[in-house]
Amino acid sequence: MSALLALLNRHASSVLASCLFVGILLPGLAAAARPLLVPAITFLLASAITRMDWTRLAEPLRRPLVPLLLVLFLMTGVPILAAAIVHALPLPDGLKLAIPLFATAPMLVSVTAYALMLGLDARLALVILVGTSVALPVIQPPLAAWLLGLTIDLGAGELMARLAGLVGGAFAAAWIARKLLGAEGVARHDAAIGGIGVLVLVLFAFGAVDGLAARLAEEPGKVALYLVAAFATNFGLQAAAAALLVPTERFLGLSRGQSLAAALAAGNRNFALLIGAMGVATDTDVFLFFTCVQFPIYMVPALLGPLYRRALASA
Repeated sequence: MSALLALLNRHASSVLASCLFVGILLPGLAAAARPLLVPAITFLLASAITRMDWTRLAEPLRRPLVPLLLVLFLMTGVPILAAAIVHALPLPDGLKLAIPLFATAPMLVSVTAYALMLGLDARLALVILVGTSVALPVIQPPLAAWLLGLTIDLGAGELMARLAGLVGGAFAAAWIARKLLGAEGVARHDAAIGGIGVLVLVLFAFGAVDGLAARLAEEPGKVALYLVAAFATNFGLQAAAAALLVPTERFLGLSRGQSLAAALAAGNRNFALLIGAMGVATDTDVFLFFTCVQFPIYMVPALLGPLYRRALASA
């Protein structure tokens, strides 16, 4: 089993890039995986935290102003930029709503795993994950009202309880794993633990594309348009954030791995959180965008991994 998990970790980029297509081809498998999504997210974060160097886990918090500025940039600057670009383009109303709404969501949990995979600063990614999630009920509703004219009741208390459960559960699971394995055991089984994260992402992918096969058969042209928009949104937001953060990283006191981790977070958002809070029906165009945006998210390691590694090495 350990060898199989290590194999998954070694070929993570190609596995993640292909698993969504498996979910489309096997819709029964996609439907069966949906109940596993919530526990899968906790295990994904736990596997990433287990692999981090716990002696340096709090390092990004030694200069709290920097992560605070990054959280504000991701939760306000990026959505405003996305809305400005979208409203200047001749796009369908569904995309003019979905793209800025996506940009107002907090960082995706899988970014912590991706940061480890790409050699970026996963510790800062973890801080940004918590920071953007905490900021969500304060910043997102007035921003959505201003940019999109939407009234969204996120239920701050429930969100905070879910965040505490996710992060607390992940840390508890990681602490148990490190106690059982020890620091040397974690290092020795690092590839296998990474494979667990990949396996969890695969399960999440199967559930995330549930229903896309039927929509593709009914409206192939619209699905194709939304897929293009999803890639342009995800990769475009990452590129815009990198273009701003990398040249200013010395001024901000960021390492290259930190500025790139923040750029990675800019384009990879937890849209499912907003979809659930808004009660979006599965047959709407906003939900179609949510499904389509899974494709660039899962293809980041394969398509952008070489660029991130090259940018990291150039520092």
